[in-house]
Amino acid sequence: MTRVTCSTIKIGYWALELMIGLMGLTMNDVKYDALEIAERFFAAIEQGDIPTLRSLYAPEALIWHNYDPIESRFDTLGGRAVDSNILLLGALQQLISGINYDLWYQDRTSEGFVRHHVVRGQTQNGGVVAIPVCVTAKISSGRITHLYEYLDANHLPEEIIAYFAEQAEVPKIN
Repeated sequence: MTRVTCSTIKIGYWALELMIGLMGLTMNDVKYDALEIAERFFAAIEQGDIPTLRSLYAPEALIWHNYDPIESRFDTLGGRAVDSNILLLGALQQLISGINYDLWYQDRTSEGFVRHHVVRGQTQNGGVVAIPVCVTAKISSGRITHLYEYLDANHLPEEIIAYFAEQAEVPKIN
């Protein structure tokens, strides 16, 4: 059986899906490297690349954060958790300049990856950002189906806490 890897084909997910179909294969025939997906995911966040970020999530991905006890495919307003998470990451891009991930540890798991890093950057008024984070993810057919994020809220700058405290609701993406 022919095996195709994402590392040898540097194209978008939908184009890859089309090519795989034309070869008479399915996405289940594609071998994905979990660490490659992790690298692409966090690089997309650093670069503010929303289309790539969205393409790496399964549409109905389950997302959980330790500061929000809800493990769901939907946010508290009935929107998709993926959309809410992308909006959150977009807001962080506006609040923190020069976002980058100082990688401490990363490894494959039987279903995806685990990653420990420190989110670094600078707040709008010059404060230093250094937030320790651990992420575990499950991957199926090259997309993140489950994302579990643990962060130490004691390291969140006051500006970020204040911004999210003022948000009465998360806008929905259509």
